[in-house]
Amino acid sequence: EDLLVIPAGGAREPAKATDAPVATAGPKASAVDLPDAVRISAKPLPAKTTWPCPGEISYLDGKAFGVLIKTKDGEPQKTVASGTVTFADVFRGYGRVVMVISKTGYTYVYGGNDTIAVQAGDRVRSGQEIGRTGLDARHGSGVAYFLVSKDGEAVDPALAPRD
Repeated sequence: EDLLVIPAGGAREPAKATDAPVATAGPKASAVDLPDAVRISAKPLPAKTTWPCPGEISYLDGKAFGVLIKTKDGEPQKTVASGTVTFADVFRGYGRVVMVISKTGYTYVYGGNDTIAVQAGDRVRSGQEIGRTGLDARHGSGVAYFLVSKDGEAVDPALAPRD
């Protein structure tokens, strides 16, 4: 079992299940057990929010606090805030994952990519394409995962700052 840990200073590499804390449910989770966390909540979304890609958006409900975006296969996934890429690689069960830390300390996690166009250390601007979604067999469509944290605590992705 793999865990994705989003520390306060931004993630540098995927953590192994043996060296990461156990995730807790809800918005204070700092470790995200991605493969087992894909449950959908009916929580309403704020209107007029900028997302990494267009599509049907649902909150994840469980150990991961974020959103799942059902979209087209190959849809460009774009940053919602500028910052520095801290991780850009495959993460089991979630395709290629890109993490970006902003100047204000928010970590934005973009998962579900089939391809990525950035690498760790790159600076990205808001609206920049960082990858393209892949087809998810469980959902029968392209899927993007979007999670945000600050100071080790999950943040509602709909309310996280955009720039």
